[in-house]
Amino acid sequence: MDKEFEELLKKYEVAMQHGDSVYLEPDELTDIAEYYHQHGRTEEALEACDYALNIFPGATAPIIFKARAAMVIDNDTKKARELLAQANDKTDLEYYYMEAELLLYEGQEEEASSYVENVFRSLNDEEDEADFIIDVANLFADYSHYDLAQHWLTRTEERDSSDYRELQARIALSKGNFDEAENILNQLIDEDPYDGQYWNHLASAQLMRNHIAEAIDSTEFSIAINPDDQEAIYTKAHALFALNKYEEAQVWFGRYCRLCPSDQNGWLYQGMTLLNLEQFDKALHCFRTAEKLSHTNEETLLQLYQEEAFTLARQKQIDEAEEYVELAKALVKTDGQRHELLVLHGHILLENGHLLKAQRMFLQAIFESHQSPHVYLRIAISVYDCGYTRLAYRLLLLLFDNVGDKWADGYAYMALCCHDLGRQDEYIKYLKKACLLNQNEAQLVLSELFPAGLPVEKYVEYARQSL
Repeated sequence: MDKEFEELLKKYEVAMQHGDSVYLEPDELTDIAEYYHQHGRTEEALEACDYALNIFPGATAPIIFKARAAMVIDNDTKKARELLAQANDKTDLEYYYMEAELLLYEGQEEEASSYVENVFRSLNDEEDEADFIIDVANLFADYSHYDLAQHWLTRTEERDSSDYRELQARIALSKGNFDEAENILNQLIDEDPYDGQYWNHLASAQLMRNHIAEAIDSTEFSIAINPDDQEAIYTKAHALFALNKYEEAQVWFGRYCRLCPSDQNGWLYQGMTLLNLEQFDKALHCFRTAEKLSHTNEETLLQLYQEEAFTLARQKQIDEAEEYVELAKALVKTDGQRHELLVLHGHILLENGHLLKAQRMFLQAIFESHQSPHVYLRIAISVYDCGYTRLAYRLLLLLFDNVGDKWADGYAYMALCCHDLGRQDEYIKYLKKACLLNQNEAQLVLSELFPAGLPVEKYVEYARQSL
């Protein structure tokens, strides 16, 4: 926090504590609202905007803040548009961005693209045009429309600017061009090591390429710059989760949820972490908090219902678990999702000792999927998780006998089965294949067999030395 803003915030807070009035510009009060929002103090953020609007009715900045809060927190785009209609200055660039973002939030990509094209043609100021190009490109990138982001970037001549290069790194990252992305970001960090967003993008690149220890290091630089950096905290929690460090991950997901209590994804992953820690009641609380926040987001609800079903099954509440499976089935949109749910249902039955019912559910999944190798793998994993290691081993052998050389999944699970069964030669054989063909799976499944932070590339060497 810079000294000027610190004095501004103190001036505002002292006045509020004493019930006094204080004269601040709308942009200054909106900056205070942004600060509160970043620190999870949403109610105080909205109060600062209301204070600004009481003094300056129709001021654009606080109205846009409230409109975005209505959209993101309340999932109420109608309310957001009603708020925007109250803005006095509808030629402010931020007003245009908010209108476009509402369309993107609603999934109206083409309408948003047409809207910003029309706005761009109406601009007369070269400086506004330059800012508009970069800001619109960033907006499309924020909603994962990277082709449109790249399209807008081609219009700018300011290709040496840090904003342009940062966005190029994000686009490279979206395409899986990790080396390119990291090279750009490292250059930007060399130029400005105190920009936390550069560290956040770098951490994302490292996490996506499974360089988890490096990703954690990058998030720690960002958190050192801003202890309440929400993106850095969220990424660090995910990285720790990927390392199966669930107790540490829980601390960071908890911190994220305190900062962003309206983000259902934070509660979802905190619940998943607690589930791995076998803290089932706390996990259910998190899942149900996320459920309330998800509104009509069917994709998130589908995942939540499955997590809740699995958690209830672990608590031997099989009837309620099956109810959540049925809720999930009502949301499926693809055959693949239905097959996954049949396997989950079989898992719930198997875990609770209903062997014949579980077998029938697994056979139904195999039949409906036309003997999909992916379904066979999911069943083998379920069988292993329920303690039937020899059966899982046989199912995986059957799977590998019927897939081609390009098949890359399941070898880590087979290595785990062989390890547990004492089949040492086979363990090394399948471990080599897992590390060669699917490093992410190897990291996820086998990391507990190796020292924390050991790169996947060294798993085989370590395993041989340990035999």
